[in-house]
Amino acid sequence: MQKKALVTIFLISAALISMAQTPSCTAPINATGTYSGKWMFDVKDEAGNIIDTVECPLEMTLQQDVTLNPPQNLKVTGMVHVDFSCLDEVPTWPKWAQIPEPSDVQVSGTMDTKGKLTLLSGGCGPGTCIILSISGMGEKAATEEAGDGEIPAMAKYSGEWGFAIGVAFLGQTGGKGTFAVNRVE
Repeated sequence: MQKKALVTIFLISAALISMAQTPSCTAPINATGTYSGKWMFDVKDEAGNIIDTVECPLEMTLQQDVTLNPPQNLKVTGMVHVDFSCLDEVPTWPKWAQIPEPSDVQVSGTMDTKGKLTLLSGGCGPGTCIILSISGMGEKAATEEAGDGEIPAMAKYSGEWGFAIGVAFLGQTGGKGTFAVNRVE
């Protein structure tokens, strides 16, 4: 009986020690702020060869409350302003397809403890689904050092974006590319 108690105490102690060594769920950077940059995508010919890369303006305003307890402090919400005016530079853009007006898209997502931020938007309605994803790494300024437990601000955010549209009985389409934004305030 005493042997079982010692084994149990040992296992509990080992579990507590390993739990104490797991990484914190504290946000590594604070994404709150306004960002400006561009979203890019490759234009391909009918054979799938890249013939051009188009760059479009992109702005984001993000909020993150890093004072909350984990894991709520990793939640990020905001607005992404997508400008489609660059689509007139795409030689393969169908003449019949109107270029969309710039639009504001609400996004929400989470940041992991290494600074990877994934934001999503969209959903499904009657017969149609539209999903936008933005995922990349946030970076603090190279010169910024956090002091006294303060979480540094995110200075840059870059990675990949993608969207998918599905319409019942007609099929689906989508696109993908890259993006890069820098903090402006």
